[in-house]
Amino acid sequence: MVVVLAGCGPSEKPVALPPEADVSPVSSQPEEVADPTEEPTTGPAEDAKSPKATPTKTKAVKKKTPARPVPTPKPVKTSTRPKPTPKPSSTRPTPKPSQAPPVGSTTMNSREEQVFVLTNAERAKAGCPALRREPKLVISARAHSKDMAVNNYFSHTSQDGSSPWDRIKRTGYTGGAAENIAAGYTSAKAVMDGWMNSAGHRANILNCDLKALGVGWYDNYWTQNFGRS
Repeated sequence: MVVVLAGCGPSEKPVALPPEADVSPVSSQPEEVADPTEEPTTGPAEDAKSPKATPTKTKAVKKKTPARPVPTPKPVKTSTRPKPTPKPSSTRPTPKPSQAPPVGSTTMNSREEQVFVLTNAERAKAGCPALRREPKLVISARAHSKDMAVNNYFSHTSQDGSSPWDRIKRTGYTGGAAENIAAGYTSAKAVMDGWMNSAGHRANILNCDLKALGVGWYDNYWTQNFGRS
């Protein structure tokens, strides 16, 4: 990733540096019961001529025993209540915030606010007073970051020839004093480290005479606009 920095003051020229189933009822058929058959029986028969008698075989009489009916089992009732269908959630997804606020917004987003806080932290180390947030400088800074990102260039001078002071004046702010720009840095800390390691950018950040700051970010293009009032 290529990162680049550039900073300028009011008297400097622009500089650019590289860096769910059915259930049927259950049924059964009656069982068949076999008829019991009596075994043949034998018994003595008396003969008038002889006291002795030879036993004769008599045919056994089969008695039919009526079969007892087997009761048919009643169908088994099975609970087939369907499971309740879950209702769809009524929670709506939270829309994702846009990457960058509208250019005309005067409220700094999280990235811009981080740069603002880090800038004042560096100034405190150097004994400089904290800068105040200036909404008009936020507008001019963010507009320039977006212009560079959309038109793919990197310079203090806009493609229409506008200087930092021209862009700042268009917002109605007349105390423009300095501008820092950078591209390619993915976090507030990274861009601040880059600026603090560059003499010109560091000088703007630590200028104790400056009183206001607006930070603009768009698609990893960064701009700081400083003011004297």
